[in-house]
Amino acid sequence: MFPIRDHNPSVRRAYVTYGLILLNIAVYAATWDYSPAQTARFFAEYDLRPAQFLAGSGLETILTAMFLHAGIMHLSGNMLYLWIFGDNLEDILGRGRFLMFYLASSIGAGLFHICAGPASVVPMVGASGAIGGLYAFIPQGAD
Repeated sequence: MFPIRDHNPSVRRAYVTYGLILLNIAVYAATWDYSPAQTARFFAEYDLRPAQFLAGSGLETILTAMFLHAGIMHLSGNMLYLWIFGDNLEDILGRGRFLMFYLASSIGAGLFHICAGPASVVPMVGASGAIGGLYAFIPQGAD
C-alpha cells in the first residue's frame, strides 16, 4: 500500500522539501536521454561504492549518490514519501535543521552501506536512506 496524503497540515511552506524534490527530479531528467553506456559512466562517477570510497576515490559520492535514482519508479517512490512526510518534518524542525537531518540521514545510510561491505563494489544510489531517516523521525500518531 502506498500513502497518498497525510492528515497533518503544515503551517509553513515546505520550501526545502520542494527544493529537494525538484533537485532529485532535475538530476533524473538530466540523464533521461542518455544511452545505456552514458548512463553507466554517469552512475560510475557519482554512485557510492564502498571499496572506491575507502580507497579515497570519489569521496564526494557520499553526497552525490543520494540524488541518483535507478529508474522512474525508484524516483517516484522516494519523492512520494518525501512529499508526504517532508513538509511536516520541515514544519517541526525548521528549514535548516530539516535539511541537515535529511543530509545526515542519507550520509548515515551511505556509511552503513560502507560498513556493511567495505570491499564491495556494489553501488548505492537514491534518497531512500534520507527518506528512511525522515520516516523514523515521525512522531507516533502523526501519520
